[in-house]
Amino acid sequence: MGKTRTEHSRQVRDLCVEKRQEGLTFQAIADQLKMHVSSVKTIVVNAKRNGHTYSKLRSGRPRKTSVREDCQIVREAKKKPAT
Repeated sequence: MGKTRTEHSRQVRDLCVEKRQEGLTFQAIADQLKMHVSSVKTIVVNAKRNGHTYSKLRSGRPRKTSVREDCQIVREAKKKPAT
């Protein structure tokens, strides 16, 4: 099975952008934060292009039931278990 990708936290991305604005190189930032240079560069370039560091919304199928409805379904199922 391949590696799973994890997203850097908002604080780490903000820190990358701040350090770049202070004049540090991508390599220096990567060494300090123990990240890949390409990750730092991608974060900084995307922040400059988009004007922010927060994550984009993900695509996907909309939920049919709300969290509250899910809890109601579970309660009903516990009351009347289908044997």
